[in-house]
Amino acid sequence: MVTLCIYYGEKEWDGPLSLVDMLDIPDKLKFIFSDYKFNLIQMRSCNNLHFHNYDINTVFDLSSSIYNRDYEKINKLYKNQPISPELALVVGAITESQELIDHALENEKKGAINMCTALEELKKEGVQEGLQKGL
Repeated sequence: MVTLCIYYGEKEWDGPLSLVDMLDIPDKLKFIFSDYKFNLIQMRSCNNLHFHNYDINTVFDLSSSIYNRDYEKINKLYKNQPISPELALVVGAITESQELIDHALENEKKGAINMCTALEELKKEGVQEGLQKGL
């Protein structure tokens, strides 16, 4: 059995990677515990992963690109490639982009999202966030 943990936080993972790391076990009892490790996949830095399923690949690629603010890559790869509103909702939920979620819901009946338009909304969101933080 292989256990995968998909972490989709914006910051780098700094938590434990095994059961023993999660618990405060006295040294004299550690020998009775099986160290149950899991494989961590960080959404923000998974550029080397490629999935056979187009939708999964798209969700990982777009989410990672949004976390890394690589709008040039998104524009290059997805400008003329519409994605389904469902995929846009998943990416919006993962990246906590309300603009992308709203854009997906507005276009739900049309059947496809133009990533170029969604990209512009994401850029505006980033600019607004920067202005609020005084950057």
